[in-house]
This record gives sequence, structure tokens and C-alpha cells, in this order.
Amino acid sequence: MSSHKPVITQKRYKAGITSPFGDLPYLVTETTPLSQGQKKLSPPQNDVNYNSNSTTPVKIDRLGYWLKGYNIKMYNCLVNGFKYGFDVGFRGSVHHNTVDNLLSAKTKPDIVRQKIQNEINANRFVGPFDSKPFTEMQLSPLGLAEKKMPGTYRMIHHLSFPEGSSINDNIPQDKCNVQYASIHNAIELIKTVGRKSFCAKTDISSAFRIINIKESQYKLFGFMWEGKYYYDKNLQIGCSSSCQMF
Repeated sequence: MSSHKPVITQKRYKAGITSPFGDLPYLVTETTPLSQGQKKLSPPQNDVNYNSNSTTPVKIDRLGYWLKGYNIKMYNCLVNGFKYGFDVGFRGSVHHNTVDNLLSAKTKPDIVRQKIQNEINANRFVGPFDSKPFTEMQLSPLGLAEKKMPGTYRMIHHLSFPEGSSINDNIPQDKCNVQYASIHNAIELIKTVGRKSFCAKTDISSAFRIINIKESQYKLFGFMWEGKYYYDKNLQIGCSSSCQMF
């Protein structure tokens, strides 16, 4: 038996998942001994704030450390995306418009006010402004959708309005397609790794909201509430490219 200290290493196994980066491997963690004189590398402990306007809990330098050895295109997309913001895929022209919020929002103004304030406190919404904060800025209406638990609501930003010139209308379809992992993918992975393997599943709270977008695209996610202008700095459920990006 080796007396060397163990180190956590990662091996990659393909399990039939495709993405814009091609076939992606799953990472499987294993413990192997360090060779004589080899030093264990540790992830960075100090987190650099690359963009003062960015709002994400992701520790970018630590992410870069754990992504070493991955597909370089995916590595650059993730690390640079969290550093400088992700591109939502919008390829149209900003539509100068005025909008009326949905009836669901107008009939429950107290709930909308609180949700807007919560997002401002989280540094994801910016506002209020008396006039548009950008020369070019597209507005989309707000609404409320009731959750499974009665009396609780999710605020929605209707990015498919107006039809024909909405934000979603100007995001190409190839940026919106997504295929999720299935139980069959999990079975194939377990068969590949072998017996005594461990599987884990996790859930991320407000998952899309941890994804920061490019500053140049803040102007796409504007809205009005009670005569004031606001804009959003993070990915939204209503954006047609959100699922693929996440």
C-alpha cells in the first residue's frame, strides 16, 4: 500500500449528451495517490471581482480551476461568460416601444412592488429611473403567474411581446434548442463507471438568475412600473435561450 498522500482526480466518461460544444463528458471523481515529490494543487482562495456590475454567486477563479482539462471552447465560454457576462443570442434591432403591463400584475401591485424591490436588493434589477437609462432600450411587460402553492406568485417578464418584434423573436432558433439528460443517460453512465459508483442530484435555487448577461444587452431587458424605468442584468425564465445557456 502506498504511503503517499491521496489526491482527488477527475476522469471523464461520455454518456451520450450533446450540446453546442459537441459531446460533453461527465466528470467522475476518484482518489489516487500522489507520486513521490508531487505537490497537490488547490483551487484559488481569493475571489477576483472582474466586473463590478456583474451579479453572480459563482466563484470564477475556482470554476476555472475545476474546469481545467475540459473542452477548451466550453471552458472559455463558461469562464469568460461569468467574468464579462453571457450573450443571450439576440440578433435583431432594438424596438423603441411603450408597453402596458399584464392584468395579472396590475391587479396585484403590492406583490409586484415587493418582487421588484427584492431584485433590486439582490443587485439584479437596476432602477428606478425617471427616463430611459439607455438611448436604445426595449421594454417588455411584467406579469404574475401563480405557483403550485396557492397565494404565491412568480413575476414574469413577457419577452415574447410584441409579436414579431419581441426579444424572443430576435433570438435564432438554434440558440433555443435543448436536450436534457434522460434516465437512460444515467444508466449508461453507471454501466460505464461500474459497481460501487455513487450518483448525486442537486437543485439550484433561482438557477437562471445566477447567470449574468453582457452589459451591452442590459438595454434589451427593460420594463416600466408605476411610471419608472428599470432593467434586468441577469438571465430570465422568459428568455427563449435561457434553457440552452444554463
